[in-house]
Amino acid sequence: MISARQLDEPDAYWYTLHQERQFPVLRVGFDDPANTWLHISPVTAEILDRSDAGRRSYRWLFNALHSLDFPLLLRFWPARDIVVWLLSLVGTAVSISGIVIGWRRLRRKKVRPVRREDALVSSVCAPQLRS
Repeated sequence: MISARQLDEPDAYWYTLHQERQFPVLRVGFDDPANTWLHISPVTAEILDRSDAGRRSYRWLFNALHSLDFPLLLRFWPARDIVVWLLSLVGTAVSISGIVIGWRRLRRKKVRPVRREDALVSSVCAPQLRS
């Protein structure tokens, strides 16, 4: 064991968003290759959660980016909701603009591209046609 501390309020790794978290809780860190943390109930001595370095990295790379559960936004729920709504509106606008651009592109009349040989023939024959 390399560390032990009591959490009385949510932090970046023990927080309430998708599931209810118990407080207070003891966080015990171990000096094993996986750098394991255990969250233990001080009331029942039950192990509530186990996390290692990989799971904590996953928390930032997946959960934080997909659920927007950054500590600052978790402390101020209205701010998190506003950010989620704004990002959803931006995503919707980008999707609709892509659909409009694609639709216009598909409806456009096909113009036959000018081949290089045709361009050379027309430039050679054009002076003869004018005279």
